[in-house]
Amino acid sequence: NTLGENGNPDMIFIFMGTNDNASGISANDFKNAYLTTIDKIKTKYPNAYIFCFNLGYSNYHINLPDNHGKYSEETRLAYNEVIEEVCKAKNAILIDLASIQTIDTYNQFLGDNLHPQYYGMQQISSLAFSTVKNFFNSGKELLFVNYMLYILYYEIYNLCEYVCILEYIQLFFSKNLV
Repeated sequence: NTLGENGNPDMIFIFMGTNDNASGISANDFKNAYLTTIDKIKTKYPNAYIFCFNLGYSNYHINLPDNHGKYSEETRLAYNEVIEEVCKAKNAILIDLASIQTIDTYNQFLGDNLHPQYYGMQQISSLAFSTVKNFFNSGKELLFVNYMLYILYYEIYNLCEYVCILEYIQLFFSKNLV
C-alpha cells in the first residue's frame, strides 16, 4: 500500500499482463486484478489521466524447449480484450502496443522473445509519446506535458542504457508538442 508516497501524478501508465500470462493466470482473474488496480488508482488519484498498454505479440511460448511458464497467444489476446474493455469502462486511454509489436515485427522489439531490447524500448516510448500527444491535442486540458513526458521517458527507459534515456529525452523535448 504505497500509493501516494511519491506525490500526486497527473498521468499514470499501466503496463501489466505479460508475467500474469506466463504464470497461467486466467483472463477472468486478470480482469479482476486489472479492475482492482484501476479502481485503487482512481480512488487515490481521481484527477490523474490513466494510460494503459495492451500486450504486443511475443513468441515466448514457442521458442523455449521446456515451455517455461504457460504463456500463450490465446491468453494474450484475451488479456488485450480485457484491457480495452476496462479502458472504455473506466475512462482510461489505451496505448495500442499490439498495433506495432506484431508477429512480423516482434523480433525487432524483443531480445529474448519476452522483454524489450533497445530498439523495442525506442518504439514503445515513441508510441506512448504519440498517444499522449494525440490525447492532449484532441481538446483535453494540457497539463505540464513537457515535464510529464520527461517522467514517462525516464520510466520507460529505466530498463535501457542511460545514454538512451538522455538521447530520447533531448530528442522529444526539441519537438513542438502543441
